[in-house]
Amino acid sequence: MNLITRMILVLVVIGVVSGGGLAILFAWADPIIQNNAKEETKLAIFQVVPKAVAYEKLEKAPFEAYVVYGDAGKKEVVGYALPTVGTGFQGNIKLIIG
Repeated sequence: MNLITRMILVLVVIGVVSGGGLAILFAWADPIIQNNAKEETKLAIFQVVPKAVAYEKLEKAPFEAYVVYGDAGKKEVVGYALPTVGTGFQGNIKLIIG
């Protein structure tokens, strides 16, 4: 085997191992990250709408929006919560409007 073929083979093996490792790490970490994002949204909704007891996502809205209820039976609507993103100087700023 000449030098060029060995170099290409080594680079391919390194690429496959690195890509596989990243894929496994992503598959492990993504559910945890999604769960933490949902918890942050939940806490933010309860801070923005102080009388909130329960909430549910509006599926019909073309954007992300939540109906906030004042009772556990979800009959008394006390407000709405709308997550949004604004641009800051060095990155995006996530806000919830309620």
